[in-house]
Amino acid sequence: MNKSKNHMLLFAVVAVAFYLPEIDGSNFIISDEQIRNFDLTPMLGHGYRVGSDDFQSSCHMVDDTTAPTYNYDYTFTDLSDSKKLEKKLDQKKLSASFGYAGIKAELSIGTKPNSTSDGSKPRIVVTTMRIERKYSSIKEEIYPMSDDTINLLEKQDYNSFFKSCGPNYVRSIHRVQEVTSIFKFHTTSRDLAQEFSAGLKVQGWGSNVDHSFFAKKKFKPIVRSMEIKILGFGLGLNKDGLNTLVTTSLDEFNKVMQFVFKSIMRTEDTSNIGIVYGVELVPWVDNPAFQLASKLLDENIERALPRSLIPKAIANSGDLTKVFINDHATRSQYDCENYLHHIDKYGYCCEGTVLFNNAKQQYETEAQDIIQSNCVCKPLHKINKSIIKDNMSSFMPNDGKLVDRFDSVIQDHMTGVLAYFDI
Repeated sequence: MNKSKNHMLLFAVVAVAFYLPEIDGSNFIISDEQIRNFDLTPMLGHGYRVGSDDFQSSCHMVDDTTAPTYNYDYTFTDLSDSKKLEKKLDQKKLSASFGYAGIKAELSIGTKPNSTSDGSKPRIVVTTMRIERKYSSIKEEIYPMSDDTINLLEKQDYNSFFKSCGPNYVRSIHRVQEVTSIFKFHTTSRDLAQEFSAGLKVQGWGSNVDHSFFAKKKFKPIVRSMEIKILGFGLGLNKDGLNTLVTTSLDEFNKVMQFVFKSIMRTEDTSNIGIVYGVELVPWVDNPAFQLASKLLDENIERALPRSLIPKAIANSGDLTKVFINDHATRSQYDCENYLHHIDKYGYCCEGTVLFNNAKQQYETEAQDIIQSNCVCKPLHKINKSIIKDNMSSFMPNDGKLVDRFDSVIQDHMTGVLAYFDI
């Protein structure tokens, strides 16, 4: 019975796929806010359902990954000129940063005049260091599926497999780490603020601070009022450690940034540190190990032809509006186009060997001139084994509730989405 149910599961995949639009079943990327939800735990080898945004069990053994590549970007943004504020805030790099909300919060305060007697206004300058780590991927040729999942497939327990592992698995993860620094200072002069900002840009982190520039008399009030706020996202700690990311001077700022850079680039297991920004998903049916263990291409699948493809008996009178009734008086007034065919209980014509008794759930023969038929025409068509794999690949990665549909199809004898079939 269990094996029959599993065969029915494979049949359901194929049957539903025939009535769906063609979909590309190859790997695909998801990069949205749901993936970046801190309540989720994306890991390489975990199963994933697209429709419900759920990560499933880890069904792939992952002991090592491919060497990732890095994209590094350091951006300096001068927001000290309130006249150009809106335009600069709309810059793609700035608005896409994790620190954007913090920047806007500081600006909401900075756009208001200061209450000091000299009438100075808060000015803001922002620097963003962002590192993206891509192509950290499973070495599928070395690390196979876990033993437990292979056992499920070898037993042809496809239902349990997809409930545990989902229709897709995570092959690679795109991670991001970012440090946003906000410099806030006060001055009455816009020109002086922009000159000071230009000096900050030249004295960016990694170089020795030119104290002679900031020691100028005209900059002393600015330096005294300057506050530096550092926002870190997706950081790890290196062995050196650091007491705090808070800094009050440019010298301390440089030290903090050097520490952050080392933490990002030189920490052990650095490829697994950072905010998950996107994942590459691969349908299980495109995995060679899955295809081998599941024996997809070893199964002989047959499907019942839709009623629309089965010919109907024709009334002798030629009246196309006449309603067929399964009794002797009406059946005697109908004939099949092929004189060797039998008429079933609904007026369809087929060979006597494909008459199916739904009550007994078996094929049986009837006399051609039977008074009242108890069977329905249910001719079967063998499906090419390659079509099984192709249609599973097209169907499964786009249905997040695949297994739930399978359960419903099996329990309801594949009605609903399989309404074209009479089983």
